[in-house]
Amino acid sequence: MRTAPLTDPPSWRLAENPWMWIAIATLGFGGGFPLSKALLDSGVGVWQLFPPRYVIAALVIVAFITRGRRVERSTRNRGVALGLVNVAVPSVLLTYATDLLPASVAGILAAFIPLTTIAFAHTIVPGERFVARRILGLAIAVVGAAILVTGSRTADGAALSMLGVLLGIAGVVTAGLGGAMTRRFAMQTPAIELAGSQFVAAAVALVVVSAPVGGLDLDGLDAIQWFGLVAVAVVSTAVPFYAVLKAAELASAATVANIGYLVPIVAAAGSILFLGDPVTAAFASGAVMIVVGVWLSDRLARPTARPNPAI
Repeated sequence: MRTAPLTDPPSWRLAENPWMWIAIATLGFGGGFPLSKALLDSGVGVWQLFPPRYVIAALVIVAFITRGRRVERSTRNRGVALGLVNVAVPSVLLTYATDLLPASVAGILAAFIPLTTIAFAHTIVPGERFVARRILGLAIAVVGAAILVTGSRTADGAALSMLGVLLGIAGVVTAGLGGAMTRRFAMQTPAIELAGSQFVAAAVALVVVSAPVGGLDLDGLDAIQWFGLVAVAVVSTAVPFYAVLKAAELASAATVANIGYLVPIVAAAGSILFLGDPVTAAFASGAVMIVVGVWLSDRLARPTARPNPAI
């Protein structure tokens, strides 16, 4: 049997390279914003989007990721809590924001999720504290958000919907709480054991809530819309979630955190290229300030290595 030569670069083997998984997660999550916007613009209702997306995603995750592994009741309970706080509620809020705003703007606002996660982690995750060095990056990001919100325009030149902005911010805050809860639970339970119950709980909750408002009235959808729903469920939900788990197995939390900074860039680029979202000076400058500010806040908080006096 032929074996690979020792000179083969392992960095290009998908199973061993965290950056390949980070790229998959970034493209999947980032592509979810323009794909969801395209579905909404095609006539799919906001509540119609949730049942197929999360039922299909839950089935894929249980079948191929968790493979139906048995978990303790306490683990299932944590997964249910994450399904509501980390998946269901942010999904509803951010989807409504995407419906009311250009997908590029909604995607850029999502760049604040790492900062809101840090803010909540300060109080609920042992050992994670918001340090003063983050303030410079936070200030840059907040100024960028103000420029983005006040200066951006929709495709027809109208001002942004303030309701959409508020829903987006609410979604970001809720996702931050869910992210902090995930970090807290990860100290007690491997993330993969939380995955199945998390997505099943989110799917059940969204189906139950969607039913009274027409979310299950899917008969009128055409083949292209169904294809889009399956794509957003698999390509923009289940696959990137799995990619995050794989990246976390191969790299540090600081490296995996780059996904949070790259997703908004991909979301904005995809929305501009494929949906024709307008690029104003306010949007460009605000988006850059938000992403740079969030990234800088993370970098400034990391301890600097000190030289070893014994060397």
